Amino acid sequence: MPQPFTVRRVPAGVAARPTAHERDAASEHDEAPLDLHAGEYIEALRDEGETAGLAAFPPPGTRPPRSGIIVPADYVLPEGFARHYQSTDDGQRLEPILALAPGYELLDDAGDPVPLIDKRIVPPEFAPPDLPVRVLEIPSGSR
Repeated sequence: MPQPFTVRRVPAGVAARPTAHERDAASEHDEAPLDLHAGEYIEALRDEGETAGLAAFPPPGTRPPRSGIIVPADYVLPEGFARHYQSTDDGQRLEPILALAPGYELLDDAGDPVPLIDKRIVPPEFAPPDLPVRVLEIPSGSR
């Protein structure tokens, strides 16, 4: 049975952002006061435009784990799909879920792009046909 969708690579249209090492020395940060909470410190770094190191992570409690189709470790992903790894704020690693790889988009059977509601997380109806659909349950109280 043919898939009701296709995955295609989209051309890169945005230049890569400079790395922390490429940034001007004027953008370096002063030492943070010791009385800052980790979340406040991360927000302060981001407010200054920092996106590397600790600032690459969301402040605790601001980005709850997302549910999705679990991808078993031995499953070979077709082109255009990726495993999305996540953990809870308390460090509990969750099983990887199915995501659309960067630079790809889903097209329906008419060739029109499929809008993804939750970032690049692939909904069950667009799972590869040979992937058993088992949805990740987020542990209660996890953020």
